Amino acid sequence: MNLKRSYLELANRGYHSIFPLYRLAYSTWKSLADQEERRLLRGFVKPGSLAVDVGANIGVYAVFLSRLVGASGSVLAFEPEPQNFARLQDAVRGRRNVAAFRAAVGEASGPSHLYLSGALNVDHRSYDSGED
Repeated sequence: MNLKRSYLELANRGYHSIFPLYRLAYSTWKSLADQEERRLLRGFVKPGSLAVDVGANIGVYAVFLSRLVGASGSVLAFEPEPQNFARLQDAVRGRRNVAAFRAAVGEASGPSHLYLSGALNVDHRSYDSGED
């Protein structure tokens, strides 16, 4: 098992019991692990931009994008899983430039099935991956 997967599984175990600590650890890890992605986003997302976070999970990127777009921009954050959506709402509470929606985004409108990962709260899918 690789280190990244091990870290995520360990962090996910603490997700329910010590969520504030989990959010801090996960946010810190994402800021380190995703440096290239964040550098790329900083090049495109500027104050006044409209940014869309599809599969926003607990809001780590919604908060990051909120800072980039500033008071004159907007972030639309979509998360279909109810518990993650509640965590997303907590993360963006008080951020006037973020609107959170409990919905999935896809190629067609209508009902869809969400396959929930038993191992990682960041690994839910709109298709059956055959895992978990």
